[in-house]
Amino acid sequence: MQPERPSKKEKGERKKFKITRRALPFSLFLILAGCGPSRAPSVPPAKRFQGVIVNVACPGEPAASVVQRYSQIWASQTGAQVKVFPHDPAAEPGPGPAADLWVLSPAQMPHWANSGRLWQVPVELVEHDRNYAWQNILPLYRYKLCIWDQKVYALPLLGDALLCFYREDLLQDAGHRDAFRKKYGRELTAPVTWEQFTELAEYFDNGKRPGIDHTCPSLPPLPDNLDELDRLFYSVAVSFARQAVREDDPKPPPSVEIFSFHYDLETGAVRIDTPGFVHALQLLQRLQAFRPAHAMHDPPTAFQKGEAILCLASPAWIKRFQDSAMVRDKFGVCAVPGSGHVFDYTTGQKRLAASVNWVPYLGAGGWMLAVPRSNAEPEAAFALATALSGPKTSQDIVIEPAWGGGVYRREHLEGGVGWHQLGLERKRTERLVDIMREAVLHRRVTNPVLRLRTPDERAYQQALNAELRAALFEGKDAGRALQAAADRWRQMDERKDAKSRLAEYRLSLSLSR
Repeated sequence: MQPERPSKKEKGERKKFKITRRALPFSLFLILAGCGPSRAPSVPPAKRFQGVIVNVACPGEPAASVVQRYSQIWASQTGAQVKVFPHDPAAEPGPGPAADLWVLSPAQMPHWANSGRLWQVPVELVEHDRNYAWQNILPLYRYKLCIWDQKVYALPLLGDALLCFYREDLLQDAGHRDAFRKKYGRELTAPVTWEQFTELAEYFDNGKRPGIDHTCPSLPPLPDNLDELDRLFYSVAVSFARQAVREDDPKPPPSVEIFSFHYDLETGAVRIDTPGFVHALQLLQRLQAFRPAHAMHDPPTAFQKGEAILCLASPAWIKRFQDSAMVRDKFGVCAVPGSGHVFDYTTGQKRLAASVNWVPYLGAGGWMLAVPRSNAEPEAAFALATALSGPKTSQDIVIEPAWGGGVYRREHLEGGVGWHQLGLERKRTERLVDIMREAVLHRRVTNPVLRLRTPDERAYQQALNAELRAALFEGKDAGRALQAAADRWRQMDERKDAKSRLAEYRLSLSLSR
């Protein structure tokens, strides 16, 4: 029996069903793709710190500009808002309500860490965060300046390296070279020792400079800033008061001599009135004859104007020198001088050094990031600090001409970083990086001097500064001035028991108690 044939109506319905069935997958595709019936739009996932405000307390420039500029990308990526507030470096860094993140000097950080006012940097960051690369932070910061009592309390924001600048064009002048050789019995070269620095200052003092119609002092004025005068004094004193020790030294001195500087590491006795320090202040008194009588805020300005022929300054001044028609491409850069002799630690007797006694003085400049315990939710503050001091952003910061040169990572000292932005030609740029590398890594010297970092160092600095100014501006005898400063230190020391004082000094050097 033959099956019954479908009617015309049934054929049409079957054809319609086949068309609908073939179209179904495409219809589903349209619906899944959002082309189907209207529905509520999807909500993007919230950013990590959406709506969070991070208040950052900064002690003026350049720290405020650095944080303001380089926090913007992090804020955009995380949804946070960063607000920068100024604060007095000598006061607690809190703008009204306590700030979430503090910018501190390396010398200030131990004060707040010792009093339990800072969060410890998360262990995960320094041990496991490969993106941050804590192991590439230079040893000066990783083992010393970021540390208090064997714990990490801060991350670096800006490093600092003091350099010596000199007028290379004048040192190459044939007339000056002949006259200098006749007077001092040596070639006219960049200073390697403070003795040579003094001879250059004496020779060029009260002389005419190219493009200037009057005579000029050979050195810039002294700084009117407490920290800068402190730094200048100790930068001179280190090479007279401490014998440099090398890793391959066959007969290194005892550890007390290797590490003691402001204090004797065994007895806790004050040392700033010992012969090496007195000699340094006497040398600064002699150099004062080659400076303007008044102090000023930015002494390297005198070099920038073409007046001074020598100055000590940070790398951030290089672009300013290059932008000056008076000194553009006319200056050289060298390390801060050392000394041809040193004062014996035990006897105080002056003796010739076997070679130039060069000891770096470190930790006197730069800025660090720390999170106060008043911040009950520190995660965002640490995230911002990590972003600012991480490999990529920190590299952009240290090559910025306005404040560049403050290296604190190995990446900052590698080739191709971008140091040409400072405006120097290739050979001088390479020389600059070599000098900075030697200063912060000091591979030839195992015992550099750290700035005083005890929790109450500010009061001691002020006591010393008052006597330095009396000696340099009022003519007070150098020995009497430092004895008065040392006596004031001893009076302040008596407020604590000897064991606690010595423990704090050891911790300031990142040694065990």
